[in-house]
Amino acid sequence: MEDVRQSLEIMGQNTEKGLMVDVQQTSGEYFTALSIPLLKGRLWSEVETERPARLAVINQEMARRFWPGRDAIGQRIRLPNFTAFTSWMLAAKGSNDWLEIVGVVGDTPNRGLREPVAPAVYVPYTLLMGDSMELVIRTESAPLTMVRTVREQIHSIDPGQPVAKTQTAEDLLRAEGWAREQFVASLFLVFGALALALAATGLYSVISYATALRSREFGIRMALGAERSHVMGLVLTSAAKTVGVGVVIGVALSVASNSLLARWIAGNVFDPVMLGVVIVMLLAASGLAALLPPRRAASGDPIRVLRAE
Repeated sequence: MEDVRQSLEIMGQNTEKGLMVDVQQTSGEYFTALSIPLLKGRLWSEVETERPARLAVINQEMARRFWPGRDAIGQRIRLPNFTAFTSWMLAAKGSNDWLEIVGVVGDTPNRGLREPVAPAVYVPYTLLMGDSMELVIRTESAPLTMVRTVREQIHSIDPGQPVAKTQTAEDLLRAEGWAREQFVASLFLVFGALALALAATGLYSVISYATALRSREFGIRMALGAERSHVMGLVLTSAAKTVGVGVVIGVALSVASNSLLARWIAGNVFDPVMLGVVIVMLLAASGLAALLPPRRAASGDPIRVLRAE
């Protein structure tokens, strides 16, 4: 896998001068190894890699930018400078000729972890080959345990072929600033868990106090025949209203502070899945905190409660 920047021409479009695009030279198995989803069309086959076929796969950002509202499959693009420029490079015939787009894949970060995804073109690595190559390997065990096996496989084909540098995906992410992102995420997780625990404790204390103030009322209700579930329902309904208002206000404040939070997190807080998970966690913690006081109030002896009053 090689990643370079190349000038771009699009058939039927007057592209701006100096338009550049990321070009990655890969095999068809590259997308499976990195779990990059195929959104539309197809990938090139091993036979087409060996030819090599003048085919291209683009990312979703490129399809969105250059063919908005249209199908990018079947469109043709050209990389005019995609050819050998030194004696140690081998270019296939027509490597800088028109390429047919056969597939669209999902976006992956190609400008670091904090920059928006840029348009990218994937082409068979056999179109233009230099004196080095990168292998991307997905393993089920610890990645570094496979290094020796990979070296042996390479040397079985060419004993004199050196294997220069080995990096794990974690190493690459750390080089791109992932350690800072992990530290910030850990801080948010710790402070969030602490805030959730304090909120649940505060809610439990408030409901316990409010339940204690109404203990005589609950004793009279149960003495007159009220079911325990009815008493618990009274307390939980009151607590649910308070929690509901708090959740609505909290979500509204989170959405309003999106521009501030965007400085520390990737994406935005409008993600419905994330909002749903947070709301469910808040409701679950609130439910646990609000459940014990009414259970204690409903399980008491009404005669003893009235005598205590």
